[in-house]
Amino acid sequence: MQTFDLVGGPSYENCDFSFKGLERRDRGTFEAVVQLRRTGLVRYSQQIPGKRVRGVQAFFPVVVDIQLRKFTKKVSDLYRVAGLSGPFLLGMMISTKSEANGLYPDSIIPQAEVVRGKIQPGLYSFPIMTAYDFGDIDSITHPLCDQVHQAFGEEASPKFDSDGKWRD
Repeated sequence: MQTFDLVGGPSYENCDFSFKGLERRDRGTFEAVVQLRRTGLVRYSQQIPGKRVRGVQAFFPVVVDIQLRKFTKKVSDLYRVAGLSGPFLLGMMISTKSEANGLYPDSIIPQAEVVRGKIQPGLYSFPIMTAYDFGDIDSITHPLCDQVHQAFGEEASPKFDSDGKWRD
C-alpha cells in the first residue's frame, strides 16, 4: 500500500488505519485517496486536473487511461505480494458536477489542443471487468479506456495500438 503513487507524489509514505482498512490520502491541489479495505477491495479516487475552455470545464480523457493502467499495475503487485489469486473484478466511475469537454492533441498544430466531445454532469459507471490474473493488463483495461473516449465521440483510446497493446 505504501507504494501507491498518489497524484505524482512521493511513494513509500505511511498508511493510516481507518474503520474501512488501510488508507493513504493526498489533500493537495488534486485530492486523491487509496484504500485497502478489510474486504480485500482496493479503492482509488483522484480528481483529474482540468482547465476552463470557453467557459466550460475540460480535461484530457487520456489521463483516465494512464491512471487506470497505473492503478491496475499497483493492484496486481499488491495482490501478488499478499498471495491472492483471481478471479478479480475491476470497475471504474467518472463523476462530474458540471459539463466537461474532452481535450485532445491537435493533429495539425503541434502542442495545440482541441475540444472534441463533451459529457454532461453525472456519474458514469463503466462495466465491471473480470480478470483471472493480471498477466495481460492491456486486455483488461483496453475496453474501459475505449469506452471513456467513446463518451467523448472518439472511436477508441489513443493509448492502444491496433493490436490492443499499450503505447507509451
